[in-house]
Amino acid sequence: LDADDVMLPDRISRQLAVARAHPRALIGGGFVKEPAGSTEHYARWANGMGVRDLWLQQFREITVVLPTWFLSRSTFDRAGRFPEGSPEEEGEAEDLVFF
Repeated sequence: LDADDVMLPDRISRQLAVARAHPRALIGGGFVKEPAGSTEHYARWANGMGVRDLWLQQFREITVVLPTWFLSRSTFDRAGRFPEGSPEEEGEAEDLVFF
């Protein structure tokens, strides 16, 4: 989470329950932008995807919004961790490089 992110009180327990049922999964969640409507089009797109769109839209943009990620340490390590360089050095933002 960044300094401007707010997490609902039950988020971790809900994501942990899903992670226990699917230990190799990357779990995400929805989000709300403040002030309301500040990125209305993007929020509607990102929060409105079903399973099919999550797969298809991955070629357009990261479909699991970074501040909502929840995954096991072993899945994180298997993916290769985040790059240490800056986006300028890596050529992309760290979440894009991670995927």
